[in-house]
Amino acid sequence: MMHSTAPLALVFLLCCLPFTSLWQQKTGVSVLDADEEAKPAPPVTPVDLSEWEEKMQNATPEVLMDFGEFLEDRMLFFEASQAYTQALAIDSSMVEAHTKLARLHWRRLGELDVAQGHLTFAATEFPSNVPVRLQYAAFMAEARQDLDAAEVMLRALLEQVPEDKSVHHELALFLKSHRQDYDAAEAQYRRSIAMFPDCALLRNNFALFLKNIRKDVVGAEAQFAAGLEHVPESGLLRMNFGVLLET
Repeated sequence: MMHSTAPLALVFLLCCLPFTSLWQQKTGVSVLDADEEAKPAPPVTPVDLSEWEEKMQNATPEVLMDFGEFLEDRMLFFEASQAYTQALAIDSSMVEAHTKLARLHWRRLGELDVAQGHLTFAATEFPSNVPVRLQYAAFMAEARQDLDAAEVMLRALLEQVPEDKSVHHELALFLKSHRQDYDAAEAQYRRSIAMFPDCALLRNNFALFLKNIRKDVVGAEAQFAAGLEHVPESGLLRMNFGVLLET
């Protein structure tokens, strides 16, 4: 796919950083507070963009994605969303841009409809992409509070990719944390571990489930020990097993 030069919006974005309005720079008051009692503006940390000036002369989608992550790391979430959107404008097949935009609009910008639009598109266009489908299920459970829809998504995905450990793990967590159906969660953990006895994450979380939910310390110790037999290099299992033994 041909890549265009850096979009005008991104050139403008680079010129406007650091992200303080002229109003705030001149008055020391955030523009959002202009109709209220004047409040001191929070201190502004300058953003050094020198490393990006040359890259943006002919920005590819990959460069724009990196730029978005750079902005996110500096808590510039709206500006990061602009960078990801520009990446999609060049290459609409970038599923990672959709998932990053969904996460930003959901967790940082509070725009749930926009987030769901990206997730719906990505899940429809890339139905075999497991992380996208898991993110959509998490969104339905946490943002929309639609546990039935989330569970339908997870179980459909599990039927589609029964060999994927992450789906087994997320379903067990969903049953424990969202449904609070501890019997179903335990059954899911046991089925999953029977299929994947060398999965350190499943072993660890099931052991913690037994310790914290079931108050079954002996069972938790057994899971940690069995997990370390299969994956003795697991730092996660060793750390949490050690904590358990010290209590």
